[in-house]
Amino acid sequence: MKESKTTRRLANANKDLKVMNARDEIAEITRKLNDMSSYAKTPETVSEMVEMEKRLVQLRQELVSSMSRTMKMPK
Repeated sequence: MKESKTTRRLANANKDLKVMNARDEIAEITRKLNDMSSYAKTPETVSEMVEMEKRLVQLRQELVSSMSRTMKMPK
């Protein structure tokens, strides 16, 4: 069954929105990490920073996989 133009446009818009949200979240986490790195480290802040780094890695992987699906690689 052929998908309609509207369905494709909605899917593309949704994908674009996810990419923008991921980029925004990456920027926000990076900013927080930079701020946190300037003050004294406690076990709580270190564990929070580790969790933020894990989330950054996950977001970047999602972003790369999302972008690689949209780009057509020549054969």
